[in-house]
Amino acid sequence: MSTCIKCGHKSRDDAKFCEYCGNTMEQAPEAGQTKKRLQKGKMPKRKKRALVWIFGSLGAAIAAVAVTFGVLTMSSNTTDNGDPVMPDYNVNNNQIEAGVHYELLNRLNVQNDSDRSWVVSVMRDDIDASKLGTYTVMYLLKSDKEEYEIPIDFLVEEGDLPKINQTQSEYEFGEQIEIEKCFEFLNMKDFQYQIDDSACNYTMVGNHTVYIRLWNNREVDQIYEYKIHILDTSKPSIVCRSSVKIMEGEEIDILYAVSATDNYDGDITDQIVTQGEIDINMAGVYEVIYRVSDSPSTCTVLRGKVIKLHPAFRFLFYV
Repeated sequence: MSTCIKCGHKSRDDAKFCEYCGNTMEQAPEAGQTKKRLQKGKMPKRKKRALVWIFGSLGAAIAAVAVTFGVLTMSSNTTDNGDPVMPDYNVNNNQIEAGVHYELLNRLNVQNDSDRSWVVSVMRDDIDASKLGTYTVMYLLKSDKEEYEIPIDFLVEEGDLPKINQTQSEYEFGEQIEIEKCFEFLNMKDFQYQIDDSACNYTMVGNHTVYIRLWNNREVDQIYEYKIHILDTSKPSIVCRSSVKIMEGEEIDILYAVSATDNYDGDITDQIVTQGEIDINMAGVYEVIYRVSDSPSTCTVLRGKVIKLHPAFRFLFYV
C-alpha cells in the first residue's frame, strides 16, 4: 500500500491519485522516510490564512500612509487643479545707491518647501548704477522639477557720492588739451580720483575715451567713462603758384602749378578733382573748377579761367 504524503491515508500501490484527498501519489518511500515527509509537509491552512491577513493589513496601512502624505504634499505645492504653486519670496531691499557696488543674489529671499529646495540665480541685470532710474532684474528660481522667472524692479537713487561735471568735450585738431581742466569734481569729501587718458591719441580725429576712477576708504571704488571729441573743421587749401602760358597747339595741363594741403591730412594734391573742358583749337574763355576734400569731408573749391588772348598764346588764370 502507498501512503499519501498530504493526508496520510493509504491507497493501492498502483494508484496515481490518493483515493481520499485526490493528491498525486509518489513512489512509496523507503523505511523511515514517511514520518520525515509528513513533518516537511505544507503549512496548515489556518496558519497560512493568518499570515496572509497580517501581511495584507500591513500593506494596506503602508498604502494609506503614502496616499495621505501624497495628498498633504500636493495640497501644499499644487492648486486644486493639480498645477504647481510658485514658492513664497520677498525682496529685502530694492533700492540701489547710484555709483555704489551692489549685490543682487542676497536681495531675493525664497522659502523652501518640505519637498522643494530652490536655487536662485540672476538671468538678466540691466541696471546702470551710474544713472538714476528704475531697472528690471530677471531672477530664475529652479528646483528639481520646476523653474520660474521672476522680474523684480530696482530703483537707482541719488546717493552721497561725488559729482563729476565734464566742462569741455570737444577740441579742434592741433589744439592743446589740458585733461584736468575738462572736468569739475564736486562733493568729494573723503573721495579721491584719478584720470586716465593714456589710451587717447589726440593727434587723431575722432572720439577718445577717458576713464575716471573714484574711491574712498569705505569700499566704494567706481570707474566712469567720458568722451573727448577731436574735430577737424578747417578746410584744405588750394594754391596756384603762377599762371600758365602755352603756345597754340600745345596740350594744357590744368593741374600745373596747383597744389592742395590740409592741416590734418597734409599734402592732398593727388586728390584734386577738376571739372570743365577746354578746346585748345578754339579761342575763348573757359572755366575750370578745382575741388578737394580732406578725410573729415571738409571741402575747398577754387575756380580758374582759361583765357585765349591770341591764337598763338593762351593763359591760365586763377581767381
